[in-house]
Formats: sequence, C-alpha cells, structure tokens
Amino acid sequence: MDLVMYGVYSAKRSIHVLSYVMTYRPLLQALAAKARSGVQVAVVVDYGESIANDRSGYIRQGLGYLENAGVRVCAIDAYRISHDKAMVLDGRSVQTGSINYTAAGARENSENAVIEWNDVDSAAGFERHFQTRLEQCHPF
Repeated sequence: MDLVMYGVYSAKRSIHVLSYVMTYRPLLQALAAKARSGVQVAVVVDYGESIANDRSGYIRQGLGYLENAGVRVCAIDAYRISHDKAMVLDGRSVQTGSINYTAAGARENSENAVIEWNDVDSAAGFERHFQTRLEQCHPF
C-alpha cells in the first residue's frame, strides 16, 4: 500500500481510480486532500460490493466523504463484478496490481502493486478503459 499511496501523493493534475472496493482510510484521506488541492480526482467502484452489499453503510460513508471533498464518485453495475484495481496518475503513469484498496489489502492479504512511471502508452490504454467504465457509471 505504500507504493499506492506514493503514487497518489505524486499526482499533480489528475487521479483516475478503478476500484472493486475502497475503504482504506489513509487512501480516502489522501484522495480527498488531492481533490481539495485542485487535482481532478474521479473514482469508479463496483456497485455490488460497494453499494448493494454494504449493509452497514461503511463503504458508502467513505465514498460520501470523497464526494464531499470534490471527488467524482460513481458505481458501475454493467458487469457481474467490476474487479478493476488501477489508477491513472496525471495521464502518464499507471498503478495496478491485485491490491484491494482496503485495510486488509494493506495489512493482511498477499497483494501486489506496481507503478509504470511515465509509460504514456500504457497510461493511455488504462485511461481509455477508465473512460468506458465512467460512461457506464451511475453517480453515487
């Protein structure tokens, strides 16, 4: 998770996030701070896991926190599972891997993460994927 956080902190213009589920408080706080500082932040989450199955409201609370900070948040239900876990940073770099953006992903699970720094071609591909998912999204 340290690498994921480093990627978020490094962004100056935009952070586009595809996430199955997002509950890791330090990440939520970092994304909110980036949005408040003028970085364009957008998050797409899986509807089933993040909305429909969130019986306690804990996930929705975190997503609401992001939205209140100026993050564009939406949920996608066009697929059985939207299992993406990636970020496009400034349209130039990509963070991807198996890591869930959760406390378990940070501390308990065997996960991996990588950032392809300044790989504009890879970033363009991930950005196209992000945009197609954003078009299928429902506002939070």
